[in-house]
Amino acid sequence: FWAVPAVLLVVTSLHSPTTTAVTRWVAPLSGDSYRELASSPIPAAFARTWVLAVVATVVVVAIALPTAYALAWYRPPGFRLAGVTLLAAAVMPVQVLAGPLHEALQRLGLSATAMPLLLVHIGLGIPVATLVLRNAFAAVPADRIHGIRLQSRSEFQALRRIVRTALRAPLVAIVAL
Repeated sequence: FWAVPAVLLVVTSLHSPTTTAVTRWVAPLSGDSYRELASSPIPAAFARTWVLAVVATVVVVAIALPTAYALAWYRPPGFRLAGVTLLAAAVMPVQVLAGPLHEALQRLGLSATAMPLLLVHIGLGIPVATLVLRNAFAAVPADRIHGIRLQSRSEFQALRRIVRTALRAPLVAIVAL
């Protein structure tokens, strides 16, 4: 039953709008709708959206991973304030930021470009990703983290090993999604 709407959409898309309205799928099938779609600007827009989503995701994860690791295991000065700030940023409604952000981007001359979209997704994604990953890092036993850090040549190598072995890469994929 869950597939019925999808099947009906595909069948409907294989007919012209007027044919579907008049004959209710009795007419022969046609791929005209798909040819029209292929010649429209929609595929290019979809490709640009895909590139922006991938770039934003990579940047969010690249910033959130070391930040979450540091907040979970180093307790730098002000880490409690950072945690509260991240929590506040994660739960802040987008509508609160939309007006001031739009004005700032207009003054910078970026309001009609893809850059604002990228910046907003990065800015809103980092707090949530950092909180989720910080809690995941904190759940790993301290002796395991200590052992990995002793075996590593640098903190970034230790972070990579922790993500790969102790934290498990699927969690990072979940955060990316």
